[in-house]
This record gives sequence, structure tokens and C-alpha cells, in this order.
Amino acid sequence: AISLWPELSDGLAAKFPEELTESPEVLFKDLVKARPGLKGSFPNDFNGNWSTGRFIPAKKVPKALAWVEKRVQKYDEGDRDLFRGLILVLKYCAKHKLAYWEATDLPVPVATIEAEGSDLRRKARCFEWPTRGPDTFAQRADVVLAQLGRVGGVDAYLVAADFSVWPPKISKLKQGYPIGAEITNTGEIVSVISRPGTYYYEVCRMNISDQSGTEPMVLSTDSTIGENGFEWASLFGDEVVALANFGWKVTKRRLPLFQNGSSLEPNKLFKAPADDHGKDPRQEFVRKGVVRTEDGRSIFVWRDEGFVRVDGKLVRTIELDHDNGYGKFFSVPCGNDGFYYLSNRMLFESHCRQPPISHLPKLANINELRAGPDNSLLLVLGLNKASDLAKLYWPSTRETLSIKKAMLPDVPKDEFRTLYWIDVIKAFVTFTWKEVWMIPWDDLKDLPRSKVRS
Repeated sequence: AISLWPELSDGLAAKFPEELTESPEVLFKDLVKARPGLKGSFPNDFNGNWSTGRFIPAKKVPKALAWVEKRVQKYDEGDRDLFRGLILVLKYCAKHKLAYWEATDLPVPVATIEAEGSDLRRKARCFEWPTRGPDTFAQRADVVLAQLGRVGGVDAYLVAADFSVWPPKISKLKQGYPIGAEITNTGEIVSVISRPGTYYYEVCRMNISDQSGTEPMVLSTDSTIGENGFEWASLFGDEVVALANFGWKVTKRRLPLFQNGSSLEPNKLFKAPADDHGKDPRQEFVRKGVVRTEDGRSIFVWRDEGFVRVDGKLVRTIELDHDNGYGKFFSVPCGNDGFYYLSNRMLFESHCRQPPISHLPKLANINELRAGPDNSLLLVLGLNKASDLAKLYWPSTRETLSIKKAMLPDVPKDEFRTLYWIDVIKAFVTFTWKEVWMIPWDDLKDLPRSKVRS
């Protein structure tokens, strides 16, 4: 609100030109004429809750809009988001020759003002999920595994979204609330999913091509896994590897569990993460994951090391940068013996028997890593001063391209969750709680790229 602009933090505070506003009293000439005592009693700024503020007559709105846009353009990109609603409203008023009058906490119907052309884009690019969701877990080419429904709810499912067509085709794979899932290039799926209506999480194995109603294989363990079951599972070659949930004062030693038939058995060759509790002993973090190289081989990541199977034995071949394992492990293959990955929310590269290589050392707070278009890496970012949702990074040319909120005008900024690249349709898909949006590569590919300085 213009009335609150002077109260913003240093660097953002501004005083709106008085000559661009008028007293709202001009709207009530007949009332003031009949009740002269009301003259001068209309506030020009907020004076508390349930009050009106600045009034801009229709003839002055275009100049007011120009002033606001010029002023906001001077701010950092991340700070401009604060003024997006104000600019949309002023643009709407200017287009329809309306006056602008702001108020606070008035019980009136809420009006939604959307960016130009949003109705047409929604029809062409937006798909609404059949129920609340999604959390997304993994991708194989044009298929993304996701969760629909609420935790503990009977409507919760692990689903596969097929983006080879638009709108995507949604297939229910298993009922229950999933907290993780992985899929291989051959369609093998392993998931950590609750029994319907409970908070106990099992490890299940199935194939995406088997949707005839056959129940997935449920893997068990003789080890004590506490009251909530498992927290993670993946496929290492043709075998499932998993990790039990950590239970404070219950779980004494957690080791990776490897599949043996229909059971999961601890591998005592690995070092347990008992010293990685961080500051809270009720939690225990450990980096774990499986990387599939470009030639199809698997590398099992445990803590700061990567292992491969050689003649049936696990052999340490990869050294990773140290990370406490908080959060999901993301990786993208790089050749037949290495991969890119995130460590402490920064980008690294590791290869067989070589020290880790740092990429983009000035770029922090990377939340997710995936493959992008044209041999790029897709980096989904957390909060940052530049207000980037994500960046594309080409390691071969050391170039980056920023994907900003302004490029996705129809996606509610507070609901943006993540991005995936779908090569078969040459588009990104971005997820919110209720919708998935398609962003064609043609919209972004000609945007300017920046060269990364050494």
C-alpha cells in the first residue's frame, strides 16, 4: 500500500508525490454539502485498522503508475516482489480508467487481478491436480513420481504423471502416503509409503508397467526399526537399499539395509552415522543416495563416499565433499564414472579416484539439482537476492541462465514448489500444491546468458 511505503526498511522507504493524490472527499461532494461538518474529515493515509488511505483519481493514475514502476526498478530484484500487487492494481486502473483508493481490513469481497493474458495461458498451460498435492520425488524421462492427498488420509496415493502428453496422464500406483520414491530407466520403482490411515512407512518395490492391480513387493527387516518404519529407499543396481527411521533413545546404530530376497539386512561394513546428530540429539542426519551413471551402472553414496559393486563386493571409488546429510541427495550423472551433486546447498562434481570439484562457488542455497535442456544442469534455488527461481548451468561453456518469477506470471509466487525439464515436449513443468504449469523452452531459450567468472 502506498500509505505504508514510508514505513518500509532502509533502502525501500519512499514518500509518494503529494501532487499525484487527492483527498477522497472529492467523491462525496453531495454528502459534504448536506453535512458540512464532515469537511476535512476524510483521511489521506491509514490511521489504523478499518481505515482508508491514499486516493488517486483516474486522471492521475497513469502518472502514478509510471512513478511507482520507475521507483521499484531501482530496487534489487528480490525486493521488487513486494510491489507486484500494487503495480498490477495500478495497471488495471489505468487500463479501465478507474481511480485507485486503498483501504485496510475492510470486510469487502476479495478481487483477484491477474497478469495480462492469464486466461488464455491457463487454458493452454495449466493442469489442475485431482486432489491436494503434490510432493514430487523422482523423474524418469517424461514420467514424474508424485504424492497426492493428505498424510494419513484415505485419498493419499503414490502416482505417476506422464508428461509425454499434455495435459499429463495420471496413474495411481499405490494407496498410502509416500515420503519418497525412486524410478530407474527400466521402470523399476521403490517407494517409502505409509500403510493407509497410519504413520508406519514400508518399503515397496514394483514396476511402472505393472498396473493390473498386483500388489507391490513389501520388504521387511529383522532389525529394530522403531515405530515409524523407514525414511528412505532406492535401487542400487537390481537390489533395494534402505534406511530405517531414526528414533531418539530407540535406534542405537543405523546402517544401510540391502535387499536379500524379500528382506532387508544391515551391512556392517559401513560406518553408522552416530556422530552426525547436529545440535539436536533427537535427530540424526546422514547423506545417502544412489547415482546411475551414463552407462547405467549404480554408485551407492553413504556419508562422504561412493561405492560400486565389483565381483559382488562393495568397493569405495568416489570421494565427496563433506555434508551432514540434511535433506535429500540430488545428483546428475557426468560420464561413466562420475556425477554432479549438491553438498551444503552448493554444486560439486566427483569422479572415480579424484578429489571433488567445486562449481559456481558464489552460488549458494541450491535446493534441488536435475538435468536440464541442451546438456545443462537445472538448479532450483531457495531464497536469494536476485529473486531467481532457478538457474540453468552449462558446465562445458560455464554459462548460466536465470529463471525468474516474472517469467512465470501465472504461478502464485508463494506456491511455487519445484521445476522439472521434460525433454520429449521441450518444456519445463512447475508444480504448486494444486496445479502444474508448462513453460515451453521457446519462451526462455533466447534469454541472455551470463559467463561464470573464475
